[in-house]
Amino acid sequence: MTPIQLAGCAILEGDTILLLYRIKSNWYEMPGGKREVGESLEDTARRELHEEVGCNVTIIRKLGQDSFSEKGKGYEYHWFLAEIPKNQRPTVQEPTIFSKMEYVPLSKLGEYSLSNNMRQFQLYWMKKN
Repeated sequence: MTPIQLAGCAILEGDTILLLYRIKSNWYEMPGGKREVGESLEDTARRELHEEVGCNVTIIRKLGQDSFSEKGKGYEYHWFLAEIPKNQRPTVQEPTIFSKMEYVPLSKLGEYSLSNNMRQFQLYWMKKN
């Protein structure tokens, strides 16, 4: 079975990363989501970030990718390092899905309830840094 393709943006500010708190799942996650037909992974990451926090981003580079399973489905998540323009302020755009967003210290990710994807990103980040 082909894994579902997902993409998201790692927005770093100093030693912190922008995360959203998903109400239903009770966890923090990176802005991102499912790739639509005909869409590039970079475009998926840009679109999802805009839908979730209302900002346009510049993709700097692909950081990596990993696979995981959740509820019997396979997923492949692609992480992109991205920047929000200085004149834009991220705010939660989907308040029925996300109750808040915050910049979380990368060194303290282990203290937070994280999505499967964010756990994978945490392991990736620890290996690279």
